[in-house]
Amino acid sequence: MSSFRVDKGISKFFKAAYEKQKLEEFKDSFFPPDPSVVYFHNSSPQSEKTPEQYFVNYSKYFANICFSTYPVMNNQKFGKPIADFTQTDVYKNMAIMSIADGCGMGSRPAKSAHVACEKFAEYVSSEAVKEKTLGRVLRVMSDAMAYVQCSILETEETSMDAGLTTFQAVVVLRTDQMTYAVLYISLGDCRGLLVHRSSEKIEELVEGYVSRVDVKTTGGRLGPVEGDLPELDNYRCGIRFVHPGTSVLLMTDGICDNFDIRMFVDKPSECGLSGNEWLDEDVQHQERRKSEFFSKMVEMYLEPSLVQLCENVYDFVVERTQKQRTLKIEASKTKTKIPASQSLHGKMDHSTLTVLVLNDGLFNRCQVEPLELEVPADMKI
Repeated sequence: MSSFRVDKGISKFFKAAYEKQKLEEFKDSFFPPDPSVVYFHNSSPQSEKTPEQYFVNYSKYFANICFSTYPVMNNQKFGKPIADFTQTDVYKNMAIMSIADGCGMGSRPAKSAHVACEKFAEYVSSEAVKEKTLGRVLRVMSDAMAYVQCSILETEETSMDAGLTTFQAVVVLRTDQMTYAVLYISLGDCRGLLVHRSSEKIEELVEGYVSRVDVKTTGGRLGPVEGDLPELDNYRCGIRFVHPGTSVLLMTDGICDNFDIRMFVDKPSECGLSGNEWLDEDVQHQERRKSEFFSKMVEMYLEPSLVQLCENVYDFVVERTQKQRTLKIEASKTKTKIPASQSLHGKMDHSTLTVLVLNDGLFNRCQVEPLELEVPADMKI
């Protein structure tokens, strides 16, 4: 019996969403985890400083970056605080990695993103050890989401005042010496990838994932969307089986949207495709957007260095959003609005990437080190 208090209505809501997916039972067993043996814990951002400082937090088999590409205007950093959050906990025979993107700006979505990652790990690390099959652990992860939802509602005096957030997480378990099970849960527009460096192959973590054209929509959100209930439109759970050496990447849309060709090419016809408008339902549009994204990511991960990968992604996203920052700063100085007809390429946002390399070496005690990144003048006070 779980010791976690969860509202029955919210629990039932998540159970219905889980059952709707009609997942197979996944009766595979796994090496028993021991959450009392903590190899390392990391969460980001831990604090925000003035002037802004951003870091690659890394060990041999783990790394993350968390930063904001919003500009400084009138001697203030726009969009502060960062509303993204990521947390990674590695135990004996189990890893839990999550990422959340608070919807909008301000302390409330930032708090909800933080709580989502923290409470998910708290629940799963306690309850997963009681189960014997992967299918049962996947249900624990879904139950954890109900606990997360209740915890978010408690972040403010009135539940309806709590912030909203998207969320994605993986739980990594070992099924044998040559196979890892990557159990995932996803809600909203965070994106997960499986990268097989030896073959330079990339796959979506979430099976059936389809990126959206309208970057203003998330698809799903935790928090009080309809009364005390969340929005579960694109709620997905599943399991991927991978070999040692596979990298698991989770990222917020501040990262992946800036890899999307449709953010920089206004019409499909301008890059050899049919149509003058990008469409979610057009298979050719989807495949082109995915292939462009994957090829760029492979280029950034050619060196077997997680630090280099994070630095490459950081530099790429900062460069892709440069023109947007310049326009925003100039409009602020002249007190004018950017014309509606102006093509706005790139997407300024809070931006987070977190990576695990699945390898025997991951499940050992290690020290996570910080490496400071260079912050452009227009991104820091």
